[in-house]
Amino acid sequence: MKEKISLNKLLGIKPSPKKEAEQKHDKKLKEMKEEKKKESNDPPSEKYKMVVHGAKIQCKYTPAPGTLMVTSNQIQMHGQLWATEGDCGKLNLQFQGICTHSKWGYNKPPCLGVIIPTKWEDVGNMYVQEQKNLIKKSTIKCGISNEAIKIIFDGQIETPVTLSNAEMDVCG
Repeated sequence: MKEKISLNKLLGIKPSPKKEAEQKHDKKLKEMKEEKKKESNDPPSEKYKMVVHGAKIQCKYTPAPGTLMVTSNQIQMHGQLWATEGDCGKLNLQFQGICTHSKWGYNKPPCLGVIIPTKWEDVGNMYVQEQKNLIKKSTIKCGISNEAIKIIFDGQIETPVTLSNAEMDVCG
């Protein structure tokens, strides 16, 4: 989409600080609306799927998705460890790329070395070894950017099951 260029911009006339703040606010509001629109594309049931070891996570300051590593418990679902609010350390949020946050200037460090995870938000209401489970809509902020790291894939892999005739005839 092409940006509209005003006459003032062409002539090099800068907007007043108040006008500049309004423009910045409008731009941020537009970005937030677009983000919310993207999130609403998921069916409602998708947001409440349980998260397991190997789930994919995304930070807007890393070039590629990361992986959630579960270390908080040994309880499994479909052969995968359940993720809980206890999986909130540097070792749990594995990003391979660099942190592109503007704080670092031109000297961008590896994300894994500088990430500062806070506390999981929007967690589930089920307890796994005394900690609440993570669901797909759960987020955790990084202390560097104060931006949410989101779960983009819950890690569950469906495996087809073939039933024998005897198993299918249980109710009949």
